[in-house]
Amino acid sequence: MKADERSPFTFWCVMDNHTNKTEYTFALLSDIHIDCEGGGERVYFRMAADNFADALRYARDRGVDFILSAGDQITAADDVGPEWAEYRRLISESGYDKPIFAAFGNHESRPASTRGVPMHEMEQAFLKATADHRGFDAGRGMYYTFTAPAFGDLFIVMAMEGGMMVPFVDEFSTRQLDWLEGLLEKSRTENRRVFLVQHATVWGFGAGDDADHPAYDGSLKISDDFPNNRRFVELLRRYSEIIWLSGHSHVDLRDRFNFCDDGHSCRSVHIPALCGTTRLFGESGALRMDRSFHPDTAQGFIVRVCADRAIFTGMNFNTGEVYEDFTYTVELKA
Repeated sequence: MKADERSPFTFWCVMDNHTNKTEYTFALLSDIHIDCEGGGERVYFRMAADNFADALRYARDRGVDFILSAGDQITAADDVGPEWAEYRRLISESGYDKPIFAAFGNHESRPASTRGVPMHEMEQAFLKATADHRGFDAGRGMYYTFTAPAFGDLFIVMAMEGGMMVPFVDEFSTRQLDWLEGLLEKSRTENRRVFLVQHATVWGFGAGDDADHPAYDGSLKISDDFPNNRRFVELLRRYSEIIWLSGHSHVDLRDRFNFCDDGHSCRSVHIPALCGTTRLFGESGALRMDRSFHPDTAQGFIVRVCADRAIFTGMNFNTGEVYEDFTYTVELKA
């Protein structure tokens, strides 16, 4: 569904002062893609570090309560060490001192898929680089939860466990999905609001692509070969009150595929890439993806959470431009 085909959300909320009061804010990022391939030369995502620095400064100057990244903090074409070091350096030098919550995307595990490096080494590198930036009551594992201020909203941060090659693997362990299902059922019983962060888009489902005629072939696939991917989507359908936040496809806000409510599952918001977006082109029903990436479109969201809604305001962190036409107000259901 395109974002302008909207019924369950509106552009800019018009509410009384009580319900429209902002209780907490966060910067919502994905696909930062710090790239140090070739011994420090940024050969592909060449503006990734600068764009991340811009986003950190923006969050610092506006005093957002936390930053949430939906995965692919690094690119990992070579050794992950220099990229994680650069990631930490940028945070340290930014002056942003509030929590940063990061999800484990597919690129964090890239050397395990391409060079045979043990997956547990990739996981340990991720935890070492990101866990000490977590705040509130966040867990310390690869997948974890934290509770946001004001309303006790639950944020569930998942991890991609199947490796780099997303369309060809079952990305989630049964253990992680059992954990997820337990949290969703408990939250429903307790009437808690839930934001679910999971990096990858799903083929023909949710935001981040044309669900009717998908253009991005790198998404999670749902088939008998991938039963846990299928179970993940079944949970998104069953617990329709939650909001699912994803990245991965890099689709630009201007293509209007960054929000979806199909009426049969949870609402989903796709976060464009901070490293530079991709564009969809062609006729409706036969779209294709431009994979060249546009490095000056460092897109993400600033999110304001009110008593009964979350307001996702599109941003270009490279230029500081606010995309008023891509501001989505989504009802929060408990």
